[in-house]
Amino acid sequence: MRSGWRTQQSWRGTLASLLTSQTRDESPALKALKLRQTITLRKGSPLLPESWWQSLSENSYGVRTCLVASSPCIAWTMDLNNDGKPEVLVYDRDQREITAFSEENEQWRNIAGFSCRDRISCPDKYSAAFDRAIQQGELGTIEKPGRDLQIDGQRYKLDYYGAY
Repeated sequence: MRSGWRTQQSWRGTLASLLTSQTRDESPALKALKLRQTITLRKGSPLLPESWWQSLSENSYGVRTCLVASSPCIAWTMDLNNDGKPEVLVYDRDQREITAFSEENEQWRNIAGFSCRDRISCPDKYSAAFDRAIQQGELGTIEKPGRDLQIDGQRYKLDYYGAY
């Protein structure tokens, strides 16, 4: 059953890639409209910034699988980096992935992601509870115990390779 699931996920990713390439000639407004129709707002979340929706016409890579998902993708906002500004998070239930976007200098970009595919930390038996918790807003953030380095005033990100 697992290999069939992977094949289905691979198929959806390929189909999303084809659909994205086929819609390159669409107007940015039409592409953004299609994404608005396939991404739903999570219960209790404030509306997503209009500038984020508009940014998808130029850079929809992080959410393109939502165009072919069998279940609507779920989006919400929350501050992930303690800057006082909300980031946009999108959960693709079919892909079991969360993609986070942040706005900097009036440009939205993909800043982080999380995937439950092929992860021991997200066994299938918890997927219904995982989906329900996201839909009901039962989520938060946890500060990481590892820190980055600062050398001569410049920040250098350390990757901890699963140490935490």
